[in-house]
Amino acid sequence: MQSFSFTAGMDMTRYSYIFVSPASRRNFIARTLTRNAFSRVYIQRDHLPKQRLCPKSKSSVHSRDVPAYAQPCQALWQLGEALARVHVVSDNGVIVYCDQKRCFTEEVLARIIHGNCDIQELAKFFCPTATASLCWIACKLIDIQLQGATIQFLSIRPEQQLSLARLESISPEDTPEYDLNPPSLLQYTLSLITKAESDAKHHRYLKILKTMVEACADMEKESGARPGKRSSDSDDMREPKSNARQVGNRS
Repeated sequence: MQSFSFTAGMDMTRYSYIFVSPASRRNFIARTLTRNAFSRVYIQRDHLPKQRLCPKSKSSVHSRDVPAYAQPCQALWQLGEALARVHVVSDNGVIVYCDQKRCFTEEVLARIIHGNCDIQELAKFFCPTATASLCWIACKLIDIQLQGATIQFLSIRPEQQLSLARLESISPEDTPEYDLNPPSLLQYTLSLITKAESDAKHHRYLKILKTMVEACADMEKESGARPGKRSSDSDDMREPKSNARQVGNRS
């Protein structure tokens, strides 16, 4: 199989690109490659899965033939980490290459983008420990739309995964704790509700945002708000910490 050129067919004046290669039986490390619009630099990040937060035996939605570190909730955490770093420019967009089956792009992510859905129903596709991450991703996807940008999810192809696997490895770290505690998620959600209410074309997001308010309340009741995490909203996004490597300057 030939190596894939990440620059082929890219429109770097309009789109930011994210390549997400989750862990698998053959590769314990999850890897992402990001390139923002108007940038010539690829940034590679390698992460260890959050296996300790996702005990396979406690979730009925897990696939029995897949290791805990390669379950859909792990792919979701990794996707959220990549989205936390992407730069969004109004009238531009974000293109994400990922494992659409494990990320449930059609069943979950596309429905978030279309609006008029319930976050509690979408959360059933993942284990309970991933609910906060799903809420954060939902906020980010809606935020991108409210900023006048677009986002597309495409299947990562075998040649793309092979090219990612061939990149030089860097010392991996635990997937950063970008997931927000319930009060911070609530603050982000309420700020998006205010924005969505101000424009009729965005009213389709009000249903899911309001169900996320309920989800935040439920999460706080179940686990309590954990101290030590900052709020992250659309105007002041803290980048999660991880090891990173500049792959190169590509035209």
